[in-house]
Amino acid sequence: MSSILVMHSWMRFLILLSTLGFFGVCLQGVLSRRPADKRDRLLGGVFVGVIDLQVLLGIGLLATGHSIKGMESHVGTMVIVLVLAHVASVMNRRRTAVRNWVPVGLVGAVFVFLVTGILLTHRGLFGGVAL
Repeated sequence: MSSILVMHSWMRFLILLSTLGFFGVCLQGVLSRRPADKRDRLLGGVFVGVIDLQVLLGIGLLATGHSIKGMESHVGTMVIVLVLAHVASVMNRRRTAVRNWVPVGLVGAVFVFLVTGILLTHRGLFGGVAL
């Protein structure tokens, strides 16, 4: 089993955790009516960074000829995740003291698409982890 597959397989947990963490940061910012600060930008960078790394690992898997059942749906869903994550991060960075629920909704949508994309691999959310 390739090391790229192992890393791609285990990264999903880090991505899910960073998505939940960034969702909390966005929600807290909106509810407290405060503009984005350094912590928000840092967590947004981590959120987008782990998703970008996962996409690069996925491209590496495709380049090495790795294939799974439901590949087209999985790749399509993850492209949506990538776009939504970048838009949410930018929108949250530009958040002012005014309530802006858009980043919260976008990060929520990212989480839903992530779970859907993982389930489309027919391995389950926590099953089929490559060792």
